[in-house]
Amino acid sequence: MSKIIRTRKPSVLPYYAAALAFVVLCAVLPVYRLWALLAALGAAVLAFAGAKKICPPRVSMAPAAVSTFWLFSAAKIASGERPRVARRS
Repeated sequence: MSKIIRTRKPSVLPYYAAALAFVVLCAVLPVYRLWALLAALGAAVLAFAGAKKICPPRVSMAPAAVSTFWLFSAAKIASGERPRVARRS
């Protein structure tokens, strides 16, 4: 029986939503003022948090790969042959 490996890959949509909100508000507001820049940053953070709740991470399941090295070594040991160990230089 093989094992199943689950990997979670986060969605990129929250980052796109935050960037879009920041760019749009920077185009509309006078960003040379501190309050406008902070408002744009705050809206980008809110857009990121909102999109993070809406877009869950993608979960992919795949069977675990069997290491052929250990299978080959076990077969050699079972046959009575001594397996060679690679030396590190």
